[in-house]
Amino acid sequence: MIGEIFYENYPGGSGLMLGAVYGKIAGENAAKYVAAAMKLNS
Repeated sequence: MIGEIFYENYPGGSGLMLGAVYGKIAGENAAKYVAAAMKLNS
């Protein structure tokens, strides 16, 4: 998902965890955005 965040990609699995964390944050913000847009269009 996200590569080379750390020097020589160390530690190995941290890029996947970083992608999961940022994906969760992005998903929450997208849901808030859609909810606010639906209120404006109602």
